[in-house]
Amino acid sequence: MFEYELQRSNRRTLSVKITKDAKIKVSAPKRMSVREIESFLFQKQDWIQKHLDEMSRRRESAETFNPDENSKLLLLGKEYPLRKTDGKAAGFDGESFYLPKTTVDGEVISVLKEVYRSIAKDYIKKRTYELAQSLGESVNSVKINSARTRWGSCTSKGNLNFSLFLIMAPPQAVDYCIIHELSHLKQMNHSNAFWDLVESRDPDYKAHREELKRLQYRLSYENW
Repeated sequence: MFEYELQRSNRRTLSVKITKDAKIKVSAPKRMSVREIESFLFQKQDWIQKHLDEMSRRRESAETFNPDENSKLLLLGKEYPLRKTDGKAAGFDGESFYLPKTTVDGEVISVLKEVYRSIAKDYIKKRTYELAQSLGESVNSVKINSARTRWGSCTSKGNLNFSLFLIMAPPQAVDYCIIHELSHLKQMNHSNAFWDLVESRDPDYKAHREELKRLQYRLSYENW
């Protein structure tokens, strides 16, 4: 039987979750017996093992991830090579990302993140104000952060925040994320009215949301 972490509450059903660090978390009703819990885990053992293996592969890949000249880096849905140069600056020239040859392995990711951050500030800020104007919304500020699990957020005061990693997504997916946050200026929730508003502004939003999910899946293999 698998080792697992058990949490009991007033819930009515039993659920199993495999965490990012490949651990099993079980949520169960307060009065459910251990025998019932472990019987359920036995029935789900193939599913559990499959996802444990998957999470272990992701963790191993993330731990060894270090972009080099054989890597392909995403930007607005396209992949670009990484090259080392004799210069002192890092950046993107429209055809490839580049780093100084003096950049040591332990600094590559942090240097590239700043390149992405710079591109994101220019592109996402400009696009947010463009979309806000076209949709008749008023934005107070747009900031770029390093969030890995949340693409964007919005406050009632019109302050929008976006992850620098969003700039890796295709342009239409970036637009969807911006539209999503702008729509919160009218609906600060995820009600049916909110999703109706999003769909009226981006009829293909479900497809674009799936593109962000695929990017999130890739990022889980890359230790940014």
